[in-house]
Amino acid sequence: MIAADKINRGNEDEANLADKVDLQRNLKILDEKLLAALAEINAKDEIGKKQTNIAREAIQGWEKSETEVLALKQELAKATQQKVADEERVHGADSALEELENI
Repeated sequence: MIAADKINRGNEDEANLADKVDLQRNLKILDEKLLAALAEINAKDEIGKKQTNIAREAIQGWEKSETEVLALKQELAKATQQKVADEERVHGADSALEELENI
């Protein structure tokens, strides 16, 4: 019986060793997959950060453009008012000249 026990233990040891080798191989494969997934996540995170910065810059550009448009509209309104005032003065001067010519 002792010899049979040694044979059984030897077979169990070989089986355990084979299982251990398989587990180590599977662990290595899973570790490589995990590293690849982590690299992909990091790459996508970088893309997301770049897109966020691009969007932020676009919004800032839009806001700056709106501010410039508002300033130009105000400048146009002032110029239009000045033009109307100048035209009224010219019309007044023309009327005064006509009156002088008629005298």
